[in-house]
Amino acid sequence: MEIVCCRSTDEIAKKAFRLRYQVYGAEIGVQDEAIDHQNELYTDQFDETARIYVAIKDGDAIATCRSVYDRDSDFSSKLPKSISSALDIQNFLNSGAGSLAISTKFAISPAHRGSLAAYLVTAKMFEDLIEDDIHFVFAWCAPQLYDFYSQLGFRIYSPLFSDDNGIWAPIVLATRDWEYLKSVRSPAYRYLERKKLCSDQHSSVRWFYDNYGGSIQPFLSTVEEEALEPLLSGGNDSNRGRSLKAPGIFDSLTAEDARKIIGSGRVLQFTTGEAIISTAQIQDEMFIIIDGEVLEKRLDGALPSSKIVSGQVIGEIAMLTGRVRATDYIAASDAKLVAMSRHGLAKLMKGNPDIASRLLYNLARLQSYKLLSANHDMIKLSLDLHHV
Repeated sequence: MEIVCCRSTDEIAKKAFRLRYQVYGAEIGVQDEAIDHQNELYTDQFDETARIYVAIKDGDAIATCRSVYDRDSDFSSKLPKSISSALDIQNFLNSGAGSLAISTKFAISPAHRGSLAAYLVTAKMFEDLIEDDIHFVFAWCAPQLYDFYSQLGFRIYSPLFSDDNGIWAPIVLATRDWEYLKSVRSPAYRYLERKKLCSDQHSSVRWFYDNYGGSIQPFLSTVEEEALEPLLSGGNDSNRGRSLKAPGIFDSLTAEDARKIIGSGRVLQFTTGEAIISTAQIQDEMFIIIDGEVLEKRLDGALPSSKIVSGQVIGEIAMLTGRVRATDYIAASDAKLVAMSRHGLAKLMKGNPDIASRLLYNLARLQSYKLLSANHDMIKLSLDLHHV
């Protein structure tokens, strides 16, 4: 395997652009005008000044990422306002202009996921970042991918945000925070150690903790034992005979079972009014409501919006089918939800098939309830119109 750093004008960069397309354009279905479906390439304006890293094996790109330095590109004007605000990029520019980088467009071919390719291509990028005296590297990732980025040394430091594709976690890596990078065994630490840069705390690290030390990772959460107790029915078919009474996702499951389900996902916190799911988004997580309420907003206006309470789920159709979102959901109160992807469900099915089967059974019951409830609403609407 060969790790190459190139520019967008180099021939080898096309291999990276094709791999990006395979992952983002074909596999995930990202909505981005920069995606060239006709030629099966994915490149954008940041590539003009980017350092593009590619892992090559048998002549093909199997992993890629890129970094863009603020000294080469105007982050203030080129970044979408929603992303610039989420990253709080202006505050970093005010303090350390010329020492910032954004790393995006990470992609790895399906056949090489779990291999060393991702580690090697990011390790090469980190070496160059440190050599070029970059102090902060920014990115944004889907919450279910945070474990991978956290192993590299990235941390969440700002609230989650959403766009046309889904929910994202703003993340940053302080390249000179050698104590933290050592604690997570980041590939960046090994290079710092070789360069003998692991003695004193760097001024950029002190500035980071002074400004963001109190807000690192509060947006990913845990679930306390007491929060689970009201969600566990302990019985089977406990809602039988109750007219249009929604079953719970944890019905007939123990607290230990519920913890394993939660462990297969990622616990997220939302404040009142915050968007959780928006129509046409492509991310495919299912959300289990642990605490708080969520408002389902029906866009057609024919049927009333409805509140969904703890113990219920939203977004399960997208998780099971891969279809884009068809409904808006916002937090009706401060809420705590577990986001579970298809990959997370697959892991649960492999490691705990009995728990997964009961979870899927409860999902089927919930879907049946939703169909009955929708039919009830339609009949009521029809009767109301008939009597007008």
